[in-house]
Amino acid sequence: MATIKRRMILFAASAAAGALVAGGCTTTPPPAPVGPSGPSVETGQNAHPARNFVILPDDTPLGPYRALMGQPTPSFDAELHKAIQSAGEREALVASCMKEAGFDYFPMPYAGSMVEQVHPYLARASYMMVPGLDDDRADVEQWGYGLDSPGAEELFPGQAPEVQETEQKNLDYVAGLSVAAEHEYWAAMYGPDIDSEEARGADVQGCMGEALTQVPQDEMAFVVQGFRDTYWDLLVAVTDVSRWEVGNDPRAQALDAEWAACAATRGIDFSSMPFTNSEGQPLTDVPTLNRPSPASAMDLARATDASGNRGKGDGLLHAYPTQVEIALVDFDCRIETNYAERLLTIHREVEQQFLDQNRTQLEAMKAAALAEA
Repeated sequence: MATIKRRMILFAASAAAGALVAGGCTTTPPPAPVGPSGPSVETGQNAHPARNFVILPDDTPLGPYRALMGQPTPSFDAELHKAIQSAGEREALVASCMKEAGFDYFPMPYAGSMVEQVHPYLARASYMMVPGLDDDRADVEQWGYGLDSPGAEELFPGQAPEVQETEQKNLDYVAGLSVAAEHEYWAAMYGPDIDSEEARGADVQGCMGEALTQVPQDEMAFVVQGFRDTYWDLLVAVTDVSRWEVGNDPRAQALDAEWAACAATRGIDFSSMPFTNSEGQPLTDVPTLNRPSPASAMDLARATDASGNRGKGDGLLHAYPTQVEIALVDFDCRIETNYAERLLTIHREVEQQFLDQNRTQLEAMKAAALAEA
């Protein structure tokens, strides 16, 4: 039931968002800074979400071309304004309806303008294949890699802090209700059958459903599909630079070997560990590289339970002491090997090589994108 509740709160956020903003627009948040251990994680109460991968800076050689992957349509600004207005009207209707039912509901701020949404595969082009860690070791000692939550896949990356704060206010309010009142709350919000398996995939009812009926979500065509279809192979090639070419570079292999040797001296010997958990699922995001890396460390943390049993975890980060220990080993070894800066240097050089070899095609794609905008 906890997972459903979390997902329901997040549905409100996504319904409020209405639209997703393409990469390269002025409303997209700037990349997280890459420090000695990775990007900075937001600090403050309830603000330690896990960051799966370090966001690449915009100033790497392929940065201008990555920005084209979610090329907006010419009507972007007008559609965005309409989506923001509609989302506010829907949230006001939900709050009024819930008040009539005897409950408080804090309207969710619009989140879509803070979001970058591209094809799931192409999104990898924007990331280094290394998990995010806070630059402050004290924060890592407290939070490890950060916190995962059931349904977190519905949280948009880059959401404004007020979105997360309002979400938490709603969660705290629900947590303060009695069991009976809590059930009534969710029934009022999404309909009486929200707990059933059948209802989860059905149309939303209750106050949220009524608001969506009165003010439907806007269908927003932010991506010029023809552009993406025409340049799909080239866009995939750009993505593969980040996902595979850098990882297969001999310097990256040597860097990971240094990191793994450091980890072994601190009690995590990946050479003796399988790359799958008890259910046979890969423990690393890039299993074809078939070697230990910081990605392996985060996945090992997710596969470790509160008692330190590896392969017995639920796949989420809870900042268990055992998960924090793994993150600290990763942190210290990144510092010792200067991992993030060295990997970023490799990224820049591999990207430049790809750019030099494919400049004509990339510039043609860029010109086509600008013509569509």
